[in-house]
Amino acid sequence: MNALLTFIPIILSVLQGIEHFVGKRLVTGEEKKLSETEGKTLARVARIIFGVFLLVAILFSFTLNMQYEFLRNVLVFAFIVGYGIKAVMEWKYLEGTKHVATITFMCLSVAAVLGTFHIIYERNLTTYGAVMADVIDQEESVKSIQIETLDQSSSIETEDERLIAEILSGPAEMVLFETSQVPLGSYHLTVHTENDHFQFYIGDDSLVMGDFGTMTEYEILEDNDIYRLIQSELEK
Repeated sequence: MNALLTFIPIILSVLQGIEHFVGKRLVTGEEKKLSETEGKTLARVARIIFGVFLLVAILFSFTLNMQYEFLRNVLVFAFIVGYGIKAVMEWKYLEGTKHVATITFMCLSVAAVLGTFHIIYERNLTTYGAVMADVIDQEESVKSIQIETLDQSSSIETEDERLIAEILSGPAEMVLFETSQVPLGSYHLTVHTENDHFQFYIGDDSLVMGDFGTMTEYEILEDNDIYRLIQSELEK
């Protein structure tokens, strides 16, 4: 989400420049605004309702685990509906081709939103193996792994090299998406090395790495092999 907070103001600034450029190239006829026509009251009410909806939707997206997808859909909906209504009113109340410029800008805006979100999505994709390699020095020996349920009702600690290797590298190709506000999940996993220890929280569709206050959170996009492995070990 931090990437979005950086990109959205940039996108809006660029789109504002594009709107001005498109308007200069495509608008013909009398230079007049909707606020100067008999449709000004309707236009004002539509802007207020739409602005409140957009603000609430964006704020609500911060409470969802699927923030990227939800916010992308909200912005696409906003540009299509907002500029669609504007184009219809310009066509009805204004002479000339200002509605054509508005529709063109609407299409460019939707393309910009989809393209930006695709770039951000790709940047936040990683794998379980890459995360483990970044956190745990490959030259440092792992001594043991402790696994427990989050409610501490069941736990094991293993020094078995085969099981350790299976936990750390078995699901290496499992695809993760870095996000925020995912639940801690069902299992707490502590990896003990010669000089340090590392905390992980595993859910049926989430992986959280680190201690409280310094957590990195991931959504698991494919089959959660690590969850099933931990579950089977605790049930033995």
